[in-house]
Parts: sequence; structure tokens; C-alpha cells
Amino acid sequence: MLDTGLSFFRYLAPAQEIYDDPEIRPLFENQQSEICFFHNFAAGASIVTYLCEGGKTRAINVFAKRPPSKGAKAGKQSSLCSRNTSLEANGTKTEAPAKAPEQGIFSYPLLVRDPLTQYVRGKVAVIGDAAHVMRPQQGQGASIAIESTGCLEVLFNGIGKEDVQSRLALFEKLRLGRCGPVHVFSNMPLSPDGYAWMTEKIKPFWDPSKPLPPPGSRPISLPFRDFIYSYNAQEESRKALAEHQKQMPLDTYTNGTK
Repeated sequence: MLDTGLSFFRYLAPAQEIYDDPEIRPLFENQQSEICFFHNFAAGASIVTYLCEGGKTRAINVFAKRPPSKGAKAGKQSSLCSRNTSLEANGTKTEAPAKAPEQGIFSYPLLVRDPLTQYVRGKVAVIGDAAHVMRPQQGQGASIAIESTGCLEVLFNGIGKEDVQSRLALFEKLRLGRCGPVHVFSNMPLSPDGYAWMTEKIKPFWDPSKPLPPPGSRPISLPFRDFIYSYNAQEESRKALAEHQKQMPLDTYTNGTK
């Protein structure tokens, strides 16, 4: 695990209170998506914010350099280390206080790890955070873990012990091709060189015949969301299993066991 030196600060704020602030309102004007991304790369700070609670509240997620005294521990903060960070969006720069409350700000250290290239060893498989430690900006850590359980349910339903090894191999093939890219997308740096980093890291997992999100795409922009949310783990598992079962008689005959 690599400590990035950044922390992820999260809190909730009334949406209307944010829009009523003349300094902050310009940031949200003419945004193409209700998921908004603001940054100050020089200061090492970025904010991802989106509506929740039926549009009444905005979740504010701040990625910022961790104060030296805090260390790599999760916890509740009484104040935000960069409450008055200069942010820029739509060509407008503003000193945004971000409406951070004095209490109720949670901070989490950002630790990263390169994607694994193996999820199965013997008859043991890893899923969830044991398999893919993701930064939170795509919001996919738990979702990908749930996908893996759905994949296992399809592949292992009603099988005998003689099929365990082949199904684990199929599980690993399916999940490396899915978890690997989402892991890379999630850990993509929120900086101008983030896209180049992503295109290099994703090579072991990506089918080169498929287009990547276009250059300049931000980590939570529509091209990334299309890739993430258009996938049905159980449906893809059923397709792969059907193809696997078609090949089994041929493979068995070729191996000389029948």
C-alpha cells in the first residue's frame, strides 16, 4: 500500500445554501452534469460534489494534502484543512468557503495499490478491498465487490467439487477484465497527467480493440460512467459460463479423457 499524502474529506451541506452564496454559485452555472468536479492542481486540492437526499443536499468530497500532524488515520475532523481553497470552473475563479460545517467532517487517508493480476490461488479467491483498493472518486469499491459476489453466484450455483477449479479460473478471467479497469479509473490521479497515467496502467486489463474514454475525460465524467454503469455482472457471467460449457466436451476430448 502506498500512502499518497492526501486525505479525502467528506461532509454534507444544504444545496440551496450553496446556490445562494454569490461566490460559490458561479461554480455550478452551466455545468454539464450534476456531478461537479473543481480543482486547484497547484494547491493539490480537488472537490467532487453531487446531489443527494432528493436534491436537498450536496455531498462535498474534498481531496487535499493531509496536514502533517494528522497521520494516515481515518476519523472525524473539527475543521477542514483547506476550507478556503481557490477553485476554478467554467473559467471562473473564486475563493470558496465550501460551506463546511465546524463539525461532521470525516477524513480518510488515501492509500493506493496497483491492481492485482491474479485473484485466484489454488481454491482461494479474493474479492472486495482484498482484491482492489480503490480511491473513492468513482464510488465503485463496494459496487465492484457486489458484482464479484453476483459473478460467483452464477458460476458456482449447483456445481460439484470437480468443477471448482475451472469455475475459479473463469471467475478470475471475468473479474480481471472488469475490476482491473475500474480499479485503474478510480485511482487515476486528479491532475493534468492523470489520463496518460491511466492509459499506461490499464494495458494489462484492457481489450485494445475497444475505445477508451477520450483524452481529457475527467475521472467521473460521462464516458467513465457509461463504462461503469452499462455492465451487468450476472448477465456477463451467464454468457461466459454458456461459452465455457460449450467448450467443455471439445476440451475433454482433446485432452484424451474421453
